[in-house]
Amino acid sequence: AEAITLGDGGPVEPGPDGALPDPNDIWMREVRLRRLLGIEPELQAIRRVAQWMRDRTATQELQLLSARLREIQQDLDPAIIADQDRLLELAEIYAILGEVDAAAVIHRALANQALATNNEAEFQTQLETLANLQSAWFYFDDAAATYDELLELAQRQPDRENEIRYLRVQSHNLEQARQLAAAITAQAKLLDIYTQAEAFWPMVPPLQHDIAENYLALSNLTEASRYFRSAYTNALTQLQFNVSADSIRSLIEVYAALER
Repeated sequence: AEAITLGDGGPVEPGPDGALPDPNDIWMREVRLRRLLGIEPELQAIRRVAQWMRDRTATQELQLLSARLREIQQDLDPAIIADQDRLLELAEIYAILGEVDAAAVIHRALANQALATNNEAEFQTQLETLANLQSAWFYFDDAAATYDELLELAQRQPDRENEIRYLRVQSHNLEQARQLAAAITAQAKLLDIYTQAEAFWPMVPPLQHDIAENYLALSNLTEASRYFRSAYTNALTQLQFNVSADSIRSLIEVYAALER
C-alpha cells in the first residue's frame, strides 16, 4: 500500500501489515495536528472534516468535533467585534455538523447584540440567516416566528419589498408547520398589499387559490368556496387559465360537499 496525504499536511504511512488506517482516524488526526498551529487552522480542518463525517454518519467523531467547537466558543463574546466573525465561522461549522440548535444560538446572540447597539442592518442580516437555517432544517415553527420579527422590522422601517418577501416565506413556513389559520392570516395581509397596486394583480389569483386550499384543509367550506370563486374569476381576468381550471375543479368538489 502507498502512503496517502493528510489534507495539505504530511503523508500517512501504511501500518506494519500494509493496511492504511481507518479514514475517520486519519481525518481526526488532521484536526488534532492543526490544533497545534492555532484556532484558525484547526477550524479550517474541522470544516473540511465535518462534511465527511456527516456523510458517513460518524456519530462519535461528530460529537467530538462539536465538543471542541463548544470549547472554542466559551472564550468568545458576541459583544466583542473581534469575536463576531469567529462566532459566525463556528455557526457555519455547527450547521455542517448538523448542530442546528448550536448554530441558531450563535445567530440569535449576534442578532441581540446588534439590536442592543441599534445596528438594524446587522440585526436583519442575523435574523434572515437564522430564519433560513431554521427553514432549511425543517424547524418551520421557529422559522415562522423569526420571520415575524423580520416583518415587524420591515413595517417599522417601512420597507414594502421586504414586507412582501417576509410574508411570503412566513406563510410558507406556517403551512409546512400545519399552522393553517396563522398561514391564512399572513396570506390575507399579503393579499391586501397585492390588491392595492396594479403591478401585483397577477399575483392575486394564485394567492386566493392558496388561501382557499388552506380553508378547505381546515374544513371551512364556506370560506373555501368564496376564495375559490374569487380565484376563478380573477384568474380568467388575468388569463391565468391553469389557476382558473384548478379553482373551478376545487369549487365543484366544495359545492358537492355542501350539497349545492
